[in-house]
Amino acid sequence: MENMEKRRRKFRIKSIFKYIGFSLASLVTLIVVAFCVLLYGPFHQLRDLYVITMLETSAAKFMATWFLSDETIAEILENNRLEVVDEPSDPSLVSVAVVKTTTAGSQSEPPETTPFSDTDVSAATGGPDETTAPATSSEPPQTTTVTTLDPLHTDAPAPDELYADHPDAMPETDGLDGLQLVKVSGNTFTGYMLVISDPSRVSLCVSYSILVNYTSGWNNTYGEQLRSMAKRNGAVAAINGGAFYDPDGKGNGGRPDGALCVEGKLIYWGPEIESAEECEAERERIRMAIENGELAADSPEAQPPARRDWQGDKVNIIGINNDNILILGRFTKAEFLEQGFRDAVSFDNPNPPFLVVNGKASTVVGTGGSGIQPRTCIGQRADGAFLFLVIDGRGAGGSLGATQKEAMNLMIEFGAVNAANLDGGSSSEMIIDGETVSNPCSFYGPRYMPDGFMVR
Repeated sequence: MENMEKRRRKFRIKSIFKYIGFSLASLVTLIVVAFCVLLYGPFHQLRDLYVITMLETSAAKFMATWFLSDETIAEILENNRLEVVDEPSDPSLVSVAVVKTTTAGSQSEPPETTPFSDTDVSAATGGPDETTAPATSSEPPQTTTVTTLDPLHTDAPAPDELYADHPDAMPETDGLDGLQLVKVSGNTFTGYMLVISDPSRVSLCVSYSILVNYTSGWNNTYGEQLRSMAKRNGAVAAINGGAFYDPDGKGNGGRPDGALCVEGKLIYWGPEIESAEECEAERERIRMAIENGELAADSPEAQPPARRDWQGDKVNIIGINNDNILILGRFTKAEFLEQGFRDAVSFDNPNPPFLVVNGKASTVVGTGGSGIQPRTCIGQRADGAFLFLVIDGRGAGGSLGATQKEAMNLMIEFGAVNAANLDGGSSSEMIIDGETVSNPCSFYGPRYMPDGFMVR
């Protein structure tokens, strides 16, 4: 009897393992079949959305490139893109007026930041975080009065299927004078829109390493987390900014990719630097500009040979001029300098970033390119108010992300006459009053980055 009971027990255990094994095998088979149907079946729109979503990630591109030929991928990209308005922003379409608000009690002035210099600071290469970054400011200034904004300006309401529930002002903005935080959502995304009524409060913040040590080269220089940058500058709100060198999603956020202009100073203008020799050439180019006290390195003669070929190339610029007006467009370096930018970043990844230019929406071909992603956008209304949009994605906060078309519709709904994508993906982040209100999707926590747009 005892042996028979043991045999029965072994039989039951084997049956359980067989059932589990069969279930797992069936699940794997189902996933493989579904994946094959997705890539090779008749559902081309769904396939295209999947492929361009994977291609926009830093670490998961292989999920598309391993299974489809280069020719097929090129065809998918051609059929899903954004055809942007091919003209620079017209500043006359924006009427900027100073917004005056009253607060109860006194409000401290924004702290002074360290001026740009070529001082060598060893800590700048170590990647400051919120606890170790050198602080040059007190806590962000507090106010006790909320300025109620005018109703949203819009002539193009978004489709009902995208916005079943119209967003309402969120209570988190109590105490943040002149700002309105609005929660937005769609079929696959949630996020926040921040409306800043006074455009003069919007400017660019840069990492501590760029601020004090931007002549020492870029290869080993860390960026800074957005919350640390916001706190150091006394900002009450901030979003991530332009693109940065980020190989395989493992970049340290220290080197911008494209252009970077801060407080009227052109800090960086160049493509990705791959070699130590090019890095040294770039360091020497910037050092020349500093020593001469002007942008002498902007002439072709002053540029190292490796840089001269790039002098005439146009770059996608997202910037603010000296009249606090958002300017979007493609500029050569000479054209950029003529514009008189106060702050500017660029984004070339590889789809053009411009969603709305001079009140004209970009033409969406297919899904618009770049798939469903976390997104960060900046825009400006005709009355001068700035719009900061951050959409969560890749599962963070239960949000998959938004397409470029959905992001564009949101900016139009909120009245943007000019709007553009900033760096998105795992870099997307919004800080309000020292706290992260969005849900960054990076596995390693908030990313280090070279710059961001802030409100002071």
